[in-house]
Amino acid sequence: MKRDHPASGEARTCVLCASPGRQTSPDWFDWRCEMPDVTVERRSAPRYQMVLAADVVELPRGARLSARTSDISRTGCYIDTLNPVPQGSQVRLRITHHDEIFEAVGRVVYVSYGLGMGVAFVEVSAEQQALLDRWLTESNQEF
Repeated sequence: MKRDHPASGEARTCVLCASPGRQTSPDWFDWRCEMPDVTVERRSAPRYQMVLAADVVELPRGARLSARTSDISRTGCYIDTLNPVPQGSQVRLRITHHDEIFEAVGRVVYVSYGLGMGVAFVEVSAEQQALLDRWLTESNQEF
């Protein structure tokens, strides 16, 4: 059924999505039914489950938090923290493995409030990228 979306005014195909306790009249539509599948894998690099200490500084405010990674790739990581910074924020990361530190600037691309945040690396020097690549290929070491 075509309806005008209440926020955008666009004509969109909508589906009546009824669930227990919800209205089921033809005038009530759950616009979330037409949302794209968010479970589609969009990452460009494989993730590695690595629990590493992470220091995060929100730029330009300078707010600091200590957290840990739960997974990491060449292009980003997931930071476990109860208080993630807002989506779109730029952050400076210092991730520690044994006595080595990986440093990068990233952008928060996903926030799960109370759980953590996904960060995409946006500024990584060649030296730091080589360090991270070495960590990711060391399959015989336990992280």
